[in-house]
Amino acid sequence: MLTEHQIEQFYKDGFLLIPSVWTKEQIVELRHTLINLFASEIQFKGDTPQLRIDIFARYKQLHWLIVHPPLVAALKSLLGNDFVYLPEMAAHKSFYSSWHKDTTSQEAAGNIFQWQPNYLMVEAAIYLQDNDEYGGGLDVIPGSHLYPDLRTNPAAPEFWQKITPTPSTYSVPSKAGDLVLFDFRIDHKATLPTNSSIEEIPEEKRKLAIFLACSANNEHVVNYKQFISSRSDYHYLKDHQYPDDLLALVKHHNLLLI
Repeated sequence: MLTEHQIEQFYKDGFLLIPSVWTKEQIVELRHTLINLFASEIQFKGDTPQLRIDIFARYKQLHWLIVHPPLVAALKSLLGNDFVYLPEMAAHKSFYSSWHKDTTSQEAAGNIFQWQPNYLMVEAAIYLQDNDEYGGGLDVIPGSHLYPDLRTNPAAPEFWQKITPTPSTYSVPSKAGDLVLFDFRIDHKATLPTNSSIEEIPEEKRKLAIFLACSANNEHVVNYKQFISSRSDYHYLKDHQYPDDLLALVKHHNLLLI
């Protein structure tokens, strides 16, 4: 469960680092699971050597993660007891994004619901290695969840230029076993290695991560699902269904999947 101070910090900064949500043994198990998953042949359209999508619908060995009590407690504290898991959950291997907001694509498509006062969608990020000289974590611009998108809003550059102090980047010092929560609207990217190239990263330090998209339970859940369902690259949502055993598990824990 989050403290009042942690919740205030999230609203101020747009992200929150929560230490020791998983044990060392659980991280070892998750790394082993993902290594095997990425070593296997691609089975589903949309997956790539660096990406596996819809992971909780497709892989029973990950089901325990979605009901992990410390994760659920943190999400309930921030999003409400009736928070919703969105159908956008993926595993990454050695994937390094550039600066963006997770709302950039929907804003480019003409949506503005992400700027409504009751909008609150977050990514729950699980990095299975420390964020160190080999990268393996998240860089953010604290507070930028309150700033317009530089990639879609013509007025955004002028807005950003007037911010005092000047926005600066921050590399979240996460350790394997920590949870990073960040607002969909925050400007962020993957942390790059500083002392080596991506190709030179030791195998035990190779970046592995799991992302769970979550939301406060309000009308924007429907808005967002309608948006992603309209995208050609989210073809897996056509006739999408969760397996019965996963539905029974989340129901037993009084959780919601859409």
